[in-house]
Amino acid sequence: RNSNCDTPPPALDVDGSPAYSVRTLLDSRRRGRRMFYLVDWEGYGPEERSWVPAEDILDPSLITDFHRDHP
Repeated sequence: RNSNCDTPPPALDVDGSPAYSVRTLLDSRRRGRRMFYLVDWEGYGPEERSWVPAEDILDPSLITDFHRDHP
């Protein structure tokens, strides 16, 4: 463990479920009928990036902005 590493922020509580802040969406891919986005999480390092289904991204402007910037 890297001793100078900041502790990641705790999960937010959204309607009783844990939620994390998104720094940015990096990529998208389709799996069957579902769209997934590669999420760079606020307060976490690159090794924590993960593919998240579109329906789990709570702020629709993130998806709108991603597709505007990556047509």
